[in-house]
Amino acid sequence: MAKLTMLVHACKCMSFETELMNFYRLLNSIENTRLTMRAVVIVKWLNKRSLSLLPRLV
Repeated sequence: MAKLTMLVHACKCMSFETELMNFYRLLNSIENTRLTMRAVVIVKWLNKRSLSLLPRLV
């Protein structure tokens, strides 16, 4: 009976670790998405700035 209890406890711990890993993966993907979106905004802003500066240089 003690072995069964230990096995159930180990399964619960593994399940918790898996859920925790999934949570961290979700947070990581959200952060990566935010960084990607920020990079896209910066690139668009730089493109807009360079396009607006071109007529002045010519």
